Amino acid sequence: MFIALDIQDIVRVPPTSRTHSLALQVHELLMTSYVNRLIPNGGICLFIERILSLSDQQLIQNDCCTYITAVFTAIVFQPYIGEILTAQLVGQHAFSGLALSTGFCDTIIIPPGNLPAGFHWEADEGNFQCILEDGVLAFDLGCEIKFRVIDVLFNSKTSTAAADILTETDGVDLTGAWPRIVSQSSQFIVVGSCDESGLGDVRWWRVPASKYKRTNKTR
Repeated sequence: MFIALDIQDIVRVPPTSRTHSLALQVHELLMTSYVNRLIPNGGICLFIERILSLSDQQLIQNDCCTYITAVFTAIVFQPYIGEILTAQLVGQHAFSGLALSTGFCDTIIIPPGNLPAGFHWEADEGNFQCILEDGVLAFDLGCEIKFRVIDVLFNSKTSTAAADILTETDGVDLTGAWPRIVSQSSQFIVVGSCDESGLGDVRWWRVPASKYKRTNKTR
């Protein structure tokens, strides 16, 4: 789920930051530049673990800042295919499926075809449900979803794989119902599946399913 990447970058050090050691200044600037941002073909940067090397400081004419080439190690979120993760359900849509978030990654989707067998979209409730003999299982917003990663997509613009998932069908916007979730311009998308035993809402596997009989709307 988390990998270490060695990266080289040129860091612009403003004069106002020359109050600590050079390494500390550079580390703070790298944290500001990289954390919570996508590293192309790498993943979402969570923090800068360490600085491996720093070059001599360089000056540029008519610029009061100094420039340093830094080599550093970044810890990034890049799940591997087949990995099982847990994330919070933050949205669901009849055509697009479930939208999940880990808190630092908001572009996780589970298409309808990857939901457990028997689940269908219930328009009146605004969620996916499965009718049981003694009740109804439903995906509730805010619940924890355990899923298996089946694909990780990096889009420089719009990849064919992402387009297959996020394309508009019959004039229906598949992603417009998900504020802050996946859009066709998303550069990093994790595609999951929860159609195996032990996956889905984590509560289903802790108590009898009948406790989740639904009688109220939860849009």
